[in-house]
Amino acid sequence: MKEVEKQKKPLVSNDGPNFSPNFKCFVVTACYGQDDYITDSLRVWRDKILAQGTEKGKILFIRAYYSFLGRPGASILEIAPFLKPIAKKAINWFIKINGIKLTK
Repeated sequence: MKEVEKQKKPLVSNDGPNFSPNFKCFVVTACYGQDDYITDSLRVWRDKILAQGTEKGKILFIRAYYSFLGRPGASILEIAPFLKPIAKKAINWFIKINGIKLTK
């Protein structure tokens, strides 16, 4: 009997990322808000740069973030808002080292 392979939907395809363009950047949203230009700029970077790559590191980062890290991280920031300045510094560092352009 031939075993049927389970088809996994790839995280990236020729049609772009396999998540909604409005998919939350949980930690950034918790720090800066849903409609802040930093949140919007990071969503654009995720959709246009990060999710379009085929490198395993990029794919693993997105999967780990949206599966395990994003929501818990945002929840921690909501119950411990004193950590937001630290998270903002980390986000700003991430933006700087990745050369992400912020658009207002």
